[in-house]
Amino acid sequence: MTSTDDKSKRRSSVLNKITSALKGPQAKTSESTSDAASTAPTTAADVVGKQYDVKGKTALITGAGSGINFCFAKLLVSKGCNVMIADLVLRPESQALVDEYSAKDESKP
Repeated sequence: MTSTDDKSKRRSSVLNKITSALKGPQAKTSESTSDAASTAPTTAADVVGKQYDVKGKTALITGAGSGINFCFAKLLVSKGCNVMIADLVLRPESQALVDEYSAKDESKP
C-alpha cells in the first residue's frame, strides 16, 4: 500500500511535469532571471489560463472520473474548453461537474 504522503508527492510531481510541458521553451528576453521568474506562471491553472487559449477547443480525457485527470478536466472546463470525460465509473464529484456544465436541451428527454 502507498501512504498518503507518497500519493501527494506523486500528484505534485505529475502537476509539475504537466506545467513544465505546457510552458515549453521559454523565449529569451532582456529581463533579469529574477524578474522573469516572478512573472512566469507557476501552476497548471496559470499556464492554461495565460499561455494557451482553450476556449472553444475540445479535449477527450481518459480516466477523468476521479483523481488528477478529474482535476485537469475541471480546470479545462472552467477555462471554456469542451471536455469529454471517458472513464468506467464517475465518482460523485465528477458526476456533479458533468451535471453542472452539460448543455440542457428542453426539447430532448
